[in-house]
Amino acid sequence: ETVGDNNAIYIVSLLQPPPETFALFDECIVLDRGSVIYAGIVRDVLHHFHEIGYQLPPRMDLAEWLQCICQQDGGKYRTRKRTLNAHISDVLDKIEEWDISSDEEDITTRTSVTSTNRASIPLQHLSNDEFVDAFMYSKRGGKLMDSILNPFTDEVASIEQKPEFVNRYQNPHWKSLKFVIEREWIQLWRGKRLLRARIIQNLIMAFVVGIFFYDAGNKQDDSEKEQDGEQMMVAVFFHSARYIALNAARDVIPQLGISAVIQKQHNCNFLPMFTYVLGRSIALVPLFFADAFLYGIVTYPLCAMGAGLSMGARISNFWIYVFLLWQSGYTVHTLLGIFTSYIRSDTTVAIAIMAVVFFIHVLTSGYTVQYDSINENLKFLYWVNYMART
Repeated sequence: ETVGDNNAIYIVSLLQPPPETFALFDECIVLDRGSVIYAGIVRDVLHHFHEIGYQLPPRMDLAEWLQCICQQDGGKYRTRKRTLNAHISDVLDKIEEWDISSDEEDITTRTSVTSTNRASIPLQHLSNDEFVDAFMYSKRGGKLMDSILNPFTDEVASIEQKPEFVNRYQNPHWKSLKFVIEREWIQLWRGKRLLRARIIQNLIMAFVVGIFFYDAGNKQDDSEKEQDGEQMMVAVFFHSARYIALNAARDVIPQLGISAVIQKQHNCNFLPMFTYVLGRSIALVPLFFADAFLYGIVTYPLCAMGAGLSMGARISNFWIYVFLLWQSGYTVHTLLGIFTSYIRSDTTVAIAIMAVVFFIHVLTSGYTVQYDSINENLKFLYWVNYMART
């Protein structure tokens, strides 16, 4: 019923099958020491072995008889009466050894014995090679060998032109990209507890930083605010960018464990590697924007009021501030992901590499160490530093 529903061919290996199980199959392959001694329709297997002289005893099951033929005592099933076709007769005449020669017999006696009825001579049990030769020279074996030696019919030759064999990936690249993005969003949505904890963390950190700089600005008079207000906002931005970057670096660690799985999916032609990299990067855009917005909507107004900025300056620069924070987190996540992409098993080494890379970026950003104080041989680090660009 299952075969009929699926319209498929099933190959099942049977070891000492019962009669009712063997009767369920349309075709069978009989093996002896790894060699095929019969392959074909079940109803023709009895006729084939009858042709080479083996008779099925009465009241003996066919499956049991096929297993006994190949054994050492299988010769007892070979009868003297044989109905051989021309192909098998010629083969067996060459491979059988008749024990009829004697030093006392002359050529005439031997010739007469050979030409008489061979049914009076005891038949020897065929060896494994003789079973194989008997099948290969039969009509069924000949057709099978012809199909093996000449397999490229019109139907087979057209297979290489079919899209499922020509195209490496069954889905277009844009569809694979869509699948990856949807998978990443599903994983983010399933981690609702982590998302809530992330939101609470950003808000608490934003209130702490905002209140600190707001209090520092209120302790200054108006003249000092006009002079030091811009510097304070630069300090706020640097501290905020560093916090968002560290928050983004934390998201690199989980992807180290699944990189091996993604590599296996790529090797199995599930999806191109670039669709995973690009899809994951696109899927994380809303997450990093949410971090920057929640952090900035609390921090920026408090710090702007502490620095004495006008209301117009606060509103116009707010979105620039949020965009720069988003850029900081997104860039760090991508950059550290590249540096740790080949580290899959040792998380400690990956964390150490990320710490060193992040420390170099902070040190050469132009804020911790001024550009003029950086060594001439290391100034290229300033020009490739994303913090210096922002």
